[in-house]
Order: sequence, then structure tokens, then C-alpha cells
Amino acid sequence: MKFHPPPNDDARLKARQDFDLLEPAPQPSFGDGARPASGLCGTPIATTAPGDETRPQFESKVGLVARETARAAGDRGPRSFGRIVTGCLLLLALLPALRAVQPYAPQMADPIMDLWRWQKIAELDGKSPRSLTEGKDGAMWFGVTDGVMRFDGERWQTYTPKDGLVGTAPAVLRTAKDGKIYAGSPNGISRFSDGRWERIFPTTPGAKVLIYSLVVATDGSVWAGSDGLMLHVQDKTFTVFGPASRSAALRQALPEATIVSLPENIPMGDLVEVYETRDGLIWYALLTGELVRHDPQRASREGRITWRIFTAADGYNPGTGQRPMFQTDDGMLWLGSGSPESNINRYDPGKDTWAQFSLTDLLGVDGLVRSITETRDGTIWFCGLARISRYHDGKWQSQTAPELPLPSAKILMHESQAGDLWLVGSGDEAQKIDYRKSRWLKYEGLNFQCETPDGRQ
Repeated sequence: MKFHPPPNDDARLKARQDFDLLEPAPQPSFGDGARPASGLCGTPIATTAPGDETRPQFESKVGLVARETARAAGDRGPRSFGRIVTGCLLLLALLPALRAVQPYAPQMADPIMDLWRWQKIAELDGKSPRSLTEGKDGAMWFGVTDGVMRFDGERWQTYTPKDGLVGTAPAVLRTAKDGKIYAGSPNGISRFSDGRWERIFPTTPGAKVLIYSLVVATDGSVWAGSDGLMLHVQDKTFTVFGPASRSAALRQALPEATIVSLPENIPMGDLVEVYETRDGLIWYALLTGELVRHDPQRASREGRITWRIFTAADGYNPGTGQRPMFQTDDGMLWLGSGSPESNINRYDPGKDTWAQFSLTDLLGVDGLVRSITETRDGTIWFCGLARISRYHDGKWQSQTAPELPLPSAKILMHESQAGDLWLVGSGDEAQKIDYRKSRWLKYEGLNFQCETPDGRQ
């Protein structure tokens, strides 16, 4: 079959000559297109070869060493020529898309969305769990209606006031660095050590002090929030901070404690949250939204009590209800709110500035936050009513029930030493999520299976 030049061949050649394109060097970018053209046409050879009136010159090539050939070399019959023409046409059509193709990057699936990772803790059904902590040995502790339940991974054990626990239904459980477990209940504070529970405060049997919140400080002492007072326990020394107007009544009710009268401008009410930041400062928040910070180190050093009240003038956005606090690895202090209309507050200790985040504006969900935590992958979690929201790498997202089998109550979250996520719905149920990535990794968009040299699939 003889090659016939197109009618505009002379004009084409003149244009290439004017632009000095009759002796082109091979173009790598065009070569990227010649390879897929070879595969599409089922031929071992593919080229882009504009050429002159006597010889094609290969701007890109697959399966050839020569840079040019005579036009007559293409006269090998209608089938080969037809495939080459078809390949060139397909190449021209696909070239823009081929330039935009990016290498495949594996996309790991979100473990939270894999329902097979979720496990409902049937042993806590009907127990109304409301608090949790993890022991140094990896055992999980849960505050329930009748007392405290401990799970070591195989066996469950229940402790009640008959075992030395002060009161039932502890609202807060905390683990000290030495492994001791503290429980704060409507009756007071108790501690689990050496296999048994003991009364810590108040020391008089039958006396009661309502405990809303509790934190074990870095120095091993305990700070606890109550109704109109804050308690500090250092070994067997008890200090109660309260308004001056209540000093006489507190001395009579709690003779074992030293009563420190605070100025009336220091707010004292229902101390629903007490927290220690890594600089040793003690923070407490009231049910009505006020936020106060205390510096016990400076108080001890200078012989006076130092308190700071944060208000809207400082950039703090007060909310109401429960006020969970959590300091993330970057030093930022996050505060949630028990009010659906409130924002999340974030405090920068280095700059002494506040920032606010509205879950309603960001995600279209209410702003209630019952607990805050940061997992080892850097994700910050904000758990609300049958909802978990999270922030990671500058992105926010949220999931609710029934999209996920979340407890239908306000959620507390804890990441265990083993890498599991424990979710407790206050007074509702508990779930455990296998959040670990050491045993299973799931990737999106793959249709391939292989075995690595060490036997993994």
C-alpha cells in the first residue's frame, strides 16, 4: 500500500520548517504517551512521527532504536498502518488526561468506620457506667451504680461499699503514677491500693462530701471539686478552699481539714471539673461556666494564694454544664461545654490567648462536649451526646448514631495502653473499638492480594 500525503502536507512542512521543528530531539513528555498508545493498540511499536516529505522523525517512540525511517517503511499493509493511525489518534485524544495522571497513593481506611472493630461490652449492660480509668497493669476500671467494676481482659470483679469503697456510683475514677486508683463519689474519696479499698476523705465514717471531679497531680497529691469548695489531699493533710462566708460551717463539718478562706470575688459553686496542666497549674470550672486557675507552687513559694479568673475580656467564651479539659501534646489546653449552643475553647499558654471553635459552624452538629482526649496518632476527639467529633491535620469530621453503634448518652472516651478506644455512655452502655493498626490495616480501592516474605497477607 503506497502512502499518500494529505492535501495540506506542503503547508504543514513549511510551518515545521519556519519553527525549526524538522530535526526534533526525542521528547520525554511525548514518550509518556507513546507507551500507553502501544498498549491500547496491541502493538510492540508506537511512535509520534510528524517528519518531513521523505521520512518520519520520531519525537517519541516505543520499541524502536532508530530516530527516523522512510515514509515507504510504513507501507507494510493496511492492518499495520491502520493500527498505527488508530494509535496516533488515540494518543492525541488521551494526551491531556495522561499528563494529569498521578501515581497511586495507598489510602488507609478509617478504622472507626469498620464496624467489625466494634465490640459492645455486655457485662456493663444494666450497670449504668458513668466513669472509667485504666490501671498501670492495663486493667480497665468502671464506675457503675453499685460501685466499681474491674476488667483485666479476662475476668470481671465488682467492688461495693462492703469492700471499703466510700459510697456508690462514683462520678470520677483516676489513676495515680504509683498505680493507685482513686474514686470520687457522692459520699467522698476512696483509694484502691494493695488489693483493697480505703477511705481517704472525709475521714469520719458517716460524713459525706459530694465529689464532682478529681485529678491526681504530678506530685501525687489529689485535687477534688465539690459543691462550693475545692479539696487538696497531700498524704494525710487535708486543705479545703472555700468562700469566707462558709468558713465556720466548714470547720465544724470537716474538723480534719485546714479551711482556707477565699475572697468573695473568687467564684465557688459546683466545681464540675478540676484539671492539672503540665506546668503544675490547677484549673477548675464551675457548672455556671466560670473558669479559675490556681498556682500552688507560687502560693507555697511566696506564702500567699494565687488565683486567676478567666472571663470574656481575656477571650474565654464561658459555657454552662460539664466543662471537660484536656492538654494536648502541643501544649494547648482544650475546654468543652455541656451546653449545645457553646463553642470549644482552646488556650495557648505560651501566648496567653484563647480561640473558639463552633462544631455547629464546622460540622453542622451541636456543641455539647462531654469528654476530650488525644490519641497516639495525633487525633483530638470531642465526644458529645451519641456523637464523636475529631480534629486531625487541620480537618474536622463527625459521626453520630446510628451511622456508628455509639452509646445513646453523653460519651466518655479513653485510649488504652493496648491501643483500643473505650467509649462509655454515661448511665448507658460501653463499647470497645480495636483502633490498633499493628494487626490489621485496610486500604481503600485495592483489588490485589499477595504474601510478603515474612508470611503476611
